[in-house]
Amino acid sequence: MTEINDSGFNRDRYQDERDSIAARWNFYLPGRRTDAQSVNGRIISIEAELVDNQNGQIGALLESFSPFTARGNLLSRLSPLMSKRRREAVRSSVTLTVTAGPSGATIPVGSIVSQVSAPAKFATTEQVIVAPNGSASVPARATEDGAIEAAAGTLTKIDTPVSGWTSATNAADASIGRSRESDGQLRARMLATSSAPVGTPEGIFTALSEVDGVIYQAVLENRTNSVNALGMPPHSVFPIVDGGADLALGEALLRSVAAGIDFTDNTDIPTGPNWVSVPVTNPANGQAVTVWFARPSPISAPVVIEIETQANFPADGVARIKSEVVAFANQWPNGKTLFSSRLYSPANNVPGHEINSLTIDGTDRLVLQPFERVVLTVDDVTVNIV
Repeated sequence: MTEINDSGFNRDRYQDERDSIAARWNFYLPGRRTDAQSVNGRIISIEAELVDNQNGQIGALLESFSPFTARGNLLSRLSPLMSKRRREAVRSSVTLTVTAGPSGATIPVGSIVSQVSAPAKFATTEQVIVAPNGSASVPARATEDGAIEAAAGTLTKIDTPVSGWTSATNAADASIGRSRESDGQLRARMLATSSAPVGTPEGIFTALSEVDGVIYQAVLENRTNSVNALGMPPHSVFPIVDGGADLALGEALLRSVAAGIDFTDNTDIPTGPNWVSVPVTNPANGQAVTVWFARPSPISAPVVIEIETQANFPADGVARIKSEVVAFANQWPNGKTLFSSRLYSPANNVPGHEINSLTIDGTDRLVLQPFERVVLTVDDVTVNIV
């Protein structure tokens, strides 16, 4: 029987509904055929299909009221009730330096520059006029959603021919974007801090996560009456945030940090954290408040790998090992110790070798502070063939 009770919505499926309808026909019209080939049976089948479809719609409607079962736009509409909203896709962005020949160039919006040996493509978002034999800067955005990477100096291929435009490059790494938050990611974030009150670490975490552009946030606290081992003063918080505008983060912290709670700042931990101070005005009393937080501090360390090669070791094997190790290490969670043993797997993605030894920072681990993250380049990785 289809019903809503204390255990939820229990529905019969098509065949159960058809059997139930056929039983009622046989009760009121005894002796009539109700098999699928009969006229009555076809009417019963149509009615059962309609009821089954209606039950499905009722089930989907009921699911939309629960963060455990809502999906798609229904989950997006539910999330504001839990002080969340789905993180939309943010495309990677970069500033290009474009150069023109003797006749100059007018480069229109949407002109594409790509990498020579990688798939990243970026399109200009503004028109730029370049003087003869001159250069100019123009912002560009990735042509696809997601974490599209482009290291400095790699965007050099002009895909959109423009008269007079001779070269392009990017002086700095691209700012990495993100894909649209999936149902699973949004659901986990909603449930992780759904009932967090303002003023708690969870509440501050939630407030920071809602700022546009934030891709990582953590909130450390010191509840004690003395300075802790990290250097945080008594009854203070230490937010660490990657992404998002400084002012928006400052306003979010002002709204969420409880009255009387101190911020850890650069006088408490003078070296290590990448400190940011933001002056904001408290709307409750008009007082100026300086809010402190830190951006993740990049930490590099030498990685030394000793290998023995085999016949099928590729000619570019050393470069590929370096690339695999760097890609893995740079995705390592902030503040978590990276053991050298974790680097064996990415290194072994390249065939034809055996690893004799692997060290990071001269030992078997790279210990990170909560405000630190691993940022390696291929120059940090040494591969010795013995």
